[in-house]
Amino acid sequence: MSKEHVVYGRFKGRYKTDQVMPLKINEVYPDDSHKVQIYQGNMEAISFDETYQPEKHKVFKSFELTNVENIAVTGTPQGPFNGTRVYDFTQLLIVVPVIESAHAMNGATYGEISGMAYGITKERPKISKLDPKDPPPPPEPTNPDNPNRGGGITDSGFNDDSEIGSFLERGRNGCTSLFQGCIGNFWRILGYLILILFLWWLIKACSKIADEDTCSERNQNELILTALQKERDSIRKIYEENLQKALANINKIYFYRGSTEFHQYSLGSEGSLARLKNLIEVYDDKTFVIVGHHSGARVENTNLDLLRAEIVRTEFLNAGITGNRLEIKVQKDLQPLEKNNIYTYMLPDYSKREYNRNMRVEIQVKKP
Repeated sequence: MSKEHVVYGRFKGRYKTDQVMPLKINEVYPDDSHKVQIYQGNMEAISFDETYQPEKHKVFKSFELTNVENIAVTGTPQGPFNGTRVYDFTQLLIVVPVIESAHAMNGATYGEISGMAYGITKERPKISKLDPKDPPPPPEPTNPDNPNRGGGITDSGFNDDSEIGSFLERGRNGCTSLFQGCIGNFWRILGYLILILFLWWLIKACSKIADEDTCSERNQNELILTALQKERDSIRKIYEENLQKALANINKIYFYRGSTEFHQYSLGSEGSLARLKNLIEVYDDKTFVIVGHHSGARVENTNLDLLRAEIVRTEFLNAGITGNRLEIKVQKDLQPLEKNNIYTYMLPDYSKREYNRNMRVEIQVKKP
């Protein structure tokens, strides 16, 4: 017998707003000028509930939509159904949304969004997916120099009482295109450096065998060498700036109170821990400092700054990063990011953890 289902799981889908350009950080969201429509998506890692209780998922950022069409739900053998069915949802709550892409076309903004989702389906599944009413244009090529790519609906209009969601979300959205640009340009920059060094060596070698009759040619070569050195220094500066920009948005790994257990928002393929592993592997000529922090003796044990730094170093070593590129430093509670306010976070299994932004590890580049 067909009936409504209350489901919870990982979500990825496509959205449209009436806003011409992608939403900016701190812009009010949504309002009458750009209402949001999710017209297609997928839900995986599903769990089922008996009743629809959206308030228990409004712990971090979330927004609720009505009459959402074309959501493919992958069931489980233990649930009401197995396999994939396409449902329309009467209510759909997107929890901790992340804007994966955004581009403008025909007076509106299209893109992809991911996160966790919780909602209630209509009674019967659809026979097949319907074409969206407003199909999006093909994705534009990634532009690593555009810091606004993927910027979106992250910092207002959501249910976020703790402020940590704002920092974590900003890191995820801002880092995606920037970090891809760093990796894409790394080998190109390295090739330029090798070419410049070779030309530099060639000019030096030629200048040694030149005699007085070739003074004017040697002077010309020295001018070329000076110009090449300036270009090399400029490329190195860009290389260092790209590293600092990429690191600035993902350099914090958060933990739960009184433990070395990673906060859920630092885990997963989009979490800061996985992104830091990739960044450190790419910048293999750099040494990084792992700085541990705790929230003070009144809140948790004072040796947690060292223990947290050590467990992060172990994660990096297991990822194949050599130990001589990783150093540990502890800061106790000397550099708090906020007062010792304690927030509660609910995990997908409905167990609760306590945290704040002082319970963290920060990654820094070691200065020469």
